[in-house]
Amino acid sequence: MKKGLSIIIWLLALGPLIPTDAQVLSDDGWLNYNLNKEWQTYQYRSKDDLYLLREKYFRDTITIDEMKAAFRANKDKPFNFSPYSGHDSIFSFRGNLLNLVRPKAKGLPLKRFYMNPNKTKEEAKLLDGDLVFLRYPQHYMGYVVSPQPLLETFDKGRIMGREGVIMWGEASFFSQAQRVIGYLDGTWEGHLRGGTLMMGILMGKDEPPQPNRPERTFSVLLYEKPGAQKGYDVALLEPNDPDDVTQRDFLWMKQFMEKLPQGTFRPYYTTDFRILPARYYRVTVNKCGWLVEDYMVINKKKR
Repeated sequence: MKKGLSIIIWLLALGPLIPTDAQVLSDDGWLNYNLNKEWQTYQYRSKDDLYLLREKYFRDTITIDEMKAAFRANKDKPFNFSPYSGHDSIFSFRGNLLNLVRPKAKGLPLKRFYMNPNKTKEEAKLLDGDLVFLRYPQHYMGYVVSPQPLLETFDKGRIMGREGVIMWGEASFFSQAQRVIGYLDGTWEGHLRGGTLMMGILMGKDEPPQPNRPERTFSVLLYEKPGAQKGYDVALLEPNDPDDVTQRDFLWMKQFMEKLPQGTFRPYYTTDFRILPARYYRVTVNKCGWLVEDYMVINKKKR
């Protein structure tokens, strides 16, 4: 009942944003949802050039088979320990930064000579070379991930270059767009639930009312198409033997996802220097509509 109520409330709130005609979601297609301004804002905040980060550090992408295996191994795990565990980290006005690469600096903790207004000149000179961070990392199917990597390069205390997200950047366009409802602060992970609720509403907007629709729940892997292909695809993870109703609902979702423009979802960057261009969703479909939930949120509730 609570699931259905959530969908109804969000549908009423988003009513003015939903067009009457089915539209292919190209870059210009968001205009048809009165979300063109939010799409432009999302693109602006997501346009960071991550060339050096990808060239020097995050050179490997997790394969689709590995993504599926990670789901089978970790879907029910609560991960009752901090994602910062085992890493030197900084908690500052820029947010919580998990450090992956840093100068050796005679073994001193990073907070001693980085972003410390009381550091000595000699300690400042220890900042020499690259620093790589993940901002507000989270557990996700056995990985620790963030859509907000940051690279800073120093030369004996002087900043020489910076690449990546410093303050802004949502994990997906849907997380950005749902902020029109009133989510104006918080971290990228805190906006996931609102984003997936909005996704479910848009996904089911072209379906006719179905008061006798049987409820079905299934899990999917949303992933960025590999290689030179652009766009997204969806793989069914559970159930292993779907009935006709589940298969029909899955195919409807698949068609929706295949219309999304490249860049709708930002890839995640992991603590083992890999890229995870994917999401894990649990989907419930019933007479009230569609409810999409991210497993990052689901598993966090289990802690």
